[in-house]
Amino acid sequence: MVYKQDQSLLNYAGTLKLVYTTHNYWQLGLDGHLMEIAGKSSKRQLGVLTDSVGGDNRKLVYAKYGISICGVANKAFT
Repeated sequence: MVYKQDQSLLNYAGTLKLVYTTHNYWQLGLDGHLMEIAGKSSKRQLGVLTDSVGGDNRKLVYAKYGISICGVANKAFT
C-alpha cells in the first residue's frame, strides 16, 4: 500500500549517553537512541475528508521502537 503522510503527528524520541573519562583524557562508552516513527494521512473523497489508513483518526506506525546503540571513543589532545 502506498502511504503518504500529510498531517503533523507528535512522535517520541530519547537519547542516553554513558561515557567514562580516563585519567589520560580518553572517553569510552555507549550512545543509545530510541524513537517511534509514525505518521497520519488524510485524503478527500467526494468532498468528504477521510483517513487513508482505516478511519477513526488512526495513525500508521512505521517503527514502534526504533533503537540504535553505538560505541563511543574520544581522545582529547592538549
